Amino acid sequence: SSSSADTVSYLCAQCHGKYHTWTGGASEVGTASPWLRHPTDIVLKSTGEYLAYTTYSMTAPVARPDPDTVANTGIVTPGTDIVMCLSCHRAHASPYYKMIRWDYKSSTLSTAISGCNVCHTSKN
Repeated sequence: SSSSADTVSYLCAQCHGKYHTWTGGASEVGTASPWLRHPTDIVLKSTGEYLAYTTYSMTAPVARPDPDTVANTGIVTPGTDIVMCLSCHRAHASPYYKMIRWDYKSSTLSTAISGCNVCHTSKN
């Protein structure tokens, strides 16, 4: 995980409080098991369901550990690329519930979790 002040999630946290990392313990991300809020600034796991997210998606984009050294290849590297606030949310401009990038409150399950499925591929 990253606790660096140079991430977009750190910028989001300046206004949105302690939603964003696990570094300070459970009180920062909620009390539900396993998460009340999705963790951010964490490396996308390179095991299990996450291993199948290899083609970059604008539905649920990931951050790069060092954008200056990575070409925009359209490839996601589980174990290296990072889940960030903007992986699931738009910054102050979404017609959807809680500024999610997709219609999370859709009446159909496939639409509601369509963005979640980009990373959580076993939920397809």
